Amino acid sequence: MNEIYNKYYVGIIYNPYKKDTSINAIVYIDDKGIATISSINGLWDNEYKPMDNISMGYGFIHNVEDNNKTYTIQLLDIIQISQNFSPLTKYRYRSNEILIAEGIDKNVWKNTCYNTLLLTSKSFSRWVKISGLKTKIKDLTNFDIAQNYIKPETIDIFDNKEKSIQIFFRAQASAAYNREVYIKEQVFLLVKIKNLADKNETLSIRAKIDRLLILILDTPLISDMEMRNENGFYYKYLKPNHFYNERDIVSPIDFEYFLNNSQIIFEKWFEKQKILDLFIRRFFGVFGRYGIFVEDKFLTYISILENFYKYKYKNKVNLKKQLLTIFTLSSLNEKIKDIDNYVETLKITRNYLTHSEEKHEKKSLSNIGMDKTNRVLEFLIRELLLKELSIENIKGCKYCSYDIIKNQ
Repeated sequence: MNEIYNKYYVGIIYNPYKKDTSINAIVYIDDKGIATISSINGLWDNEYKPMDNISMGYGFIHNVEDNNKTYTIQLLDIIQISQNFSPLTKYRYRSNEILIAEGIDKNVWKNTCYNTLLLTSKSFSRWVKISGLKTKIKDLTNFDIAQNYIKPETIDIFDNKEKSIQIFFRAQASAAYNREVYIKEQVFLLVKIKNLADKNETLSIRAKIDRLLILILDTPLISDMEMRNENGFYYKYLKPNHFYNERDIVSPIDFEYFLNNSQIIFEKWFEKQKILDLFIRRFFGVFGRYGIFVEDKFLTYISILENFYKYKYKNKVNLKKQLLTIFTLSSLNEKIKDIDNYVETLKITRNYLTHSEEKHEKKSLSNIGMDKTNRVLEFLIRELLLKELSIENIKGCKYCSYDIIKNQ
């Protein structure tokens, strides 16, 4: 449903807190998925206005460019942003969290639980080596091109008593004025939930799967998500993403290896969520996000390695010995010439940043050195997590720099 962005809609928005209260509205959904709602009437009055000016609404809207397309929309986080006190009072609201589905779901406010998720991202689609596109160029001189599509079979990759996961393929074709013809294929993780899940539970499932994909693909990502409710409506979940920077896939786990071991990989990943909860949340809380200072990221990664050592080895030793043990047992041992000096510098930098001891400033990492070291630490933490899932064929860190850059 990419056609929903950067479009104007008209329709009726209802206030779920007050029976028979609705407004005629113009809704604009921008490229980030933020909706702006404009109307000459207010969605709520002072008596029914929620705390902090935050509310929810739902309604039915038409695409201004194509009245044949009707959507059901749920506005999960509405904030009033302006009110013009003129003879025609105009209210404007903004919603930063939306669910939107094609068609009219008459039970939209009753059915708020879901049984199926569709997750996809550009990185995941590029990584999957299977496609139904069959293109043959017969003659480059005369541009005689033949193209057809055979939908690949759905691939089972995980199943337990709570949910099953499959790789699912979907394609659509278009021909405009007999001049533009294309076939667009999408690849999804199809998650079937055996007991219904509410919105927060579906977001938790997505977060766990996304984090596993980040480890496997070696790139930050947040999957686009569609959620199927009991009535069979697929709602696309829209919420602005200000954090993750999805980069080119550099060192992914081999796709065929993943297919052959997907059941045990998912089993172990879901099992580790409680055991390594703090470890996982802290790593994915900074990895790939905008606006994190290199110093904060460095301190977080060092703290994660400290916690991992305590989880793995239990015995009490100082920070340098902890880091030395972890680095020596990793594949980085073959890349870094002087592990002892490298770890010593990490320890000094950590102490300098934590305790602001000026005597350690010259021996600590510069900002450039810290940025490069963060990449090494990210690779190391990723390697540790993948080994917890019994994944051993981990490619080397192609974007890591192993040199120590100290302050001069």
